[in-house]
Amino acid sequence: MESKALLLLWVLLSILNVSFATEVSTTPPFVAQLYVPQISRPRQLLLDFAGDILVSSASSRISAIRETNHGNGTSTVETTTIVDGTGLALTHGIAIHDGYLYASSAIRVYRWPYKPGQFSLINPRTIQTVITNITQTSSGHSTRTLTFDEEGRLYISVGSLANIDTDSYRSRIRRFTIANQFLPIPFNNGEIFADGCRNTVGLGWSNSGILYGVDNGADMLNRPDLGGAIWPENPAEEMNKFNLPINTHYGYPFCWSTYNLRDYAPRTQFAWPTFLDDGTHTDEWCQNPSNNAPPILSMPAHSAPLSIEFFKGVNCGVNGAFPCEAINDAFVAFRGSWHQGVSNGYKVSWYPFDDEGELPTGEVVDVIYSPNATNSCNSCLRAAGATFNKDGHLIVSGDTTNEIFRVAYDTELPVINNIYH
Repeated sequence: MESKALLLLWVLLSILNVSFATEVSTTPPFVAQLYVPQISRPRQLLLDFAGDILVSSASSRISAIRETNHGNGTSTVETTTIVDGTGLALTHGIAIHDGYLYASSAIRVYRWPYKPGQFSLINPRTIQTVITNITQTSSGHSTRTLTFDEEGRLYISVGSLANIDTDSYRSRIRRFTIANQFLPIPFNNGEIFADGCRNTVGLGWSNSGILYGVDNGADMLNRPDLGGAIWPENPAEEMNKFNLPINTHYGYPFCWSTYNLRDYAPRTQFAWPTFLDDGTHTDEWCQNPSNNAPPILSMPAHSAPLSIEFFKGVNCGVNGAFPCEAINDAFVAFRGSWHQGVSNGYKVSWYPFDDEGELPTGEVVDVIYSPNATNSCNSCLRAAGATFNKDGHLIVSGDTTNEIFRVAYDTELPVINNIYH
């Protein structure tokens, strides 16, 4: 009787979750469910080596999520705080490397000793400051995405101060060697890995170890010679492949890429209007790849991509894991547009890649999306992070609705009992 009563309680909790959850849809045979219904402003997601999902928060904390599947159609999903960042102003970036958990504020990177599977609050006195003086203030784009390569080097992306800056002094990805260095390291001591990336919030490694990024384009584009106020569909949000020499320039603020412009193919490069008369940055200059590396993909304007994750193939094709054909394909989380009349974004999309060149094929599938999204819809799914869990299911954070979703492939999802510690 006790087990039946518990199962009934879980069913009732599931019904309540569905009735109050953000409305989402999936493209069949993908299915989705509300995974964690109450978590403050979740942003970047990360799978640790023990199988827990770590979640950064714009409210300056890091949480861990652990699922226990009971094998009878039910699961328990526990959420606990592992870093209370009160006073640190943590915003977005998290990473794990060599026994430490890293997190970022707008002006610093911190770390704490961390053992995968640690499901309790980390002693706040163990904190170390790793990087200082990223920017002088938290003005402008404030996310600082973090990732490590196989050699243990730390990458930090920083976005622009304004819609269009006078140069790319902020909009860069820097790389740091952390091991055997005296800490903290001044930010300007890092080498410029990639230049001219306006706001590359999403960074992800392909299965072959190539770094990719998704970049947020500028607003209010007006080129009278190209049709005037063409900003509703341009400039494109960009996907870039960082396999070129370090310090390659990717365009911002001098150049922009087309998404949907009459008579021009997507990814065509043009000069931003305020630089046309400076004697250097012409359309021809922008279209020369030795000056400006073009993106490998143009994505819908103003859709705000914040995460890119490559499917590694864990459990592919089994128990709701993503299909094996998706191995080394990219999954991009779009937070969504704030522009009046533009409802791009509010989804996570699957971008198949070819095996030979590791480039997008041009196909796209929306695996989860808000069916009735409008501009600035903070009651819709505003996807900020996406990662695959230990079962090969996609976990997606919605930062304005304080929710996390699970997406699986052609399966029946368990009834979830949520526990908060």
